[in-house]
Amino acid sequence: MNISVGIYDLFAYAIPGSLYLSLLIYISDRQGWLDAEGLAGLPTSLLIATALILSYVLGHLTYPFASLLDRIPRGRVDAAMAAVRRAFVERAPGERAEALSRTDLFLIQAGAEIHHPEAVAEVNRLRAMGLMVRNCAAAMLVASPIAASEALLGGQPAFAVATALLLVALGVAGIQRGQRLRGWASAKTLELCYWITDADLPIPPPASPGTSRDRPQKARSPAQRQ
Repeated sequence: MNISVGIYDLFAYAIPGSLYLSLLIYISDRQGWLDAEGLAGLPTSLLIATALILSYVLGHLTYPFASLLDRIPRGRVDAAMAAVRRAFVERAPGERAEALSRTDLFLIQAGAEIHHPEAVAEVNRLRAMGLMVRNCAAAMLVASPIAASEALLGGQPAFAVATALLLVALGVAGIQRGQRLRGWASAKTLELCYWITDADLPIPPPASPGTSRDRPQKARSPAQRQ
């Protein structure tokens, strides 16, 4: 049996899920729920396989929470996408650029990927890395109150408070950086499709006077906004 692991499986789910798994192991150890000596006696291959599966599952289960944090404040994602479209039109003037700026990015990326998968691979890598950074940032925000609780329960309150503050700072920065990476992926999509002229991309006709160039023809679904 062949098991195929894609870039999104690893970056967007497994790696962030491993942080949640580490957090659960830490809590279980602190509460005495985990028998560390008993786990050490299990085969290494079984431990690794179990950790990978749990990390992947936890990454999927916690994905909606990270997606929710990405939308605070409301409209931030849409504003960032509008800025990407405006910057693209400024760099590449002409009717084709304006038409591309009004097209659903995931739709034209799918069309370009059919004909030029190697060129679109960089777009997928950037978007997967952006999701990884965002989802890892969400895990850090979840861990911050647990770290703060160690100020009362542990023996090193100063270290616990400093760790909690650091986790909050890294979480906020990670959410912003994840959005930046996905913005680069969107800009890369527009730039590639601008030069791919041998593929039948779903590019709309030039906008009529008074039509906003920043608004795509079709509304994106919640999954595409991520």
